[in-house]
Amino acid sequence: MLEGNIKIDKEGLTIFFDTKFYPANAILKASELFTKDFWLLVDGNKSNKMFVKIKPKKGKIESKGVGFEFYNFVLSVIREKDF
Repeated sequence: MLEGNIKIDKEGLTIFFDTKFYPANAILKASELFTKDFWLLVDGNKSNKMFVKIKPKKGKIESKGVGFEFYNFVLSVIREKDF
């Protein structure tokens, strides 16, 4: 199900979120936590849909695994209510 929301391109990957299920503030907080190895661009409408574009600081992204890891960061923030 999540796999269709992750798109890989030559620069990195883009993850799409529906903010009805993933609160915008949780996405923003997870983005802050994910910046050690990646550049992130967060955009969209907080009341509808958002996307996160992830680009590695070194190398390139070969699989959707990084996207799934980011989803886990978002879910962790939601679970801890840390947003």
